[in-house]
Amino acid sequence: MADREECRLCRAEISTELRECPECGYNPRRTLLLVGGAVFLLGLVLSGVVGTFGVAIVIIGALFVGSGLFYAKPTR
Repeated sequence: MADREECRLCRAEISTELRECPECGYNPRRTLLLVGGAVFLLGLVLSGVVGTFGVAIVIIGALFVGSGLFYAKPTR
């Protein structure tokens, strides 16, 4: 049987294997992917204008997307 922990948003007890809380629908993966994608695209646009600063923003966006894909769960 899977371990159970509290959802960070609604505090319902859910399985640690779930990617979305069945009680409230909280899905941190979706949020990180959307925010990370937006930051990544902003960085691409800015890298053509301000160079190094834009590249740094691209890297930050990629980190958000990566953490959303591999680490985000509603119980962590």
